[in-house]
Amino acid sequence: MKAIFLIMCLWCSDVLADQHWAVGGWDCRSWGAIRLFDDGLMIDVDPDGFLTNWGYWQIFDQNSVILMWMDSSKMEIITKDGDKFYTQSSHGFGISSEIEETKKTLIEKEHK
Repeated sequence: MKAIFLIMCLWCSDVLADQHWAVGGWDCRSWGAIRLFDDGLMIDVDPDGFLTNWGYWQIFDQNSVILMWMDSSKMEIITKDGDKFYTQSSHGFGISSEIEETKKTLIEKEHK
């Protein structure tokens, strides 16, 4: 019985360890939110829940992820600094926003 309990604890810790810190919902918009899913997809929704943009995210380094939006040709970065998070936007011509603090609003467990 102890062996089964130990195996289950190890399996659960592996499942939880596989999820990247960026997966979930982010308050990066004054009028809506973005969601990053574990499979690398992401969506941008307005306050009514309608899809306004979609794209892919990838790990840049241990503390940063890059968001590549398909409909707007915009890129963003979310950076983790301790227990705070920051975001900044850019287009093909360069940086287009100031660095702003953001927060995680939803923790996703799986992409449905």
